[in-house]
Amino acid sequence: MVEQRKNLEKDVLLKRKVLAEKKKGFQEILKRKKKIDMPVTADLENILNSYIIMAAAYHGGKLNGVDCHELI
Repeated sequence: MVEQRKNLEKDVLLKRKVLAEKKKGFQEILKRKKKIDMPVTADLENILNSYIIMAAAYHGGKLNGVDCHELI
């Protein structure tokens, strides 16, 4: 039981280390990308999410007037 726990803890540490390395590589890729490489819609969606503006489901996923006022 103790041996199994130690193995699981080692496994978690290894996976965290790999995740940190992959995140670092991903951040480097994002830094190399220029604005022109990123879609405008993704940037707009990120801006809307930062202000907690969600497309209303009852409008078929479109923004309503209140959302547009919040954006402006």
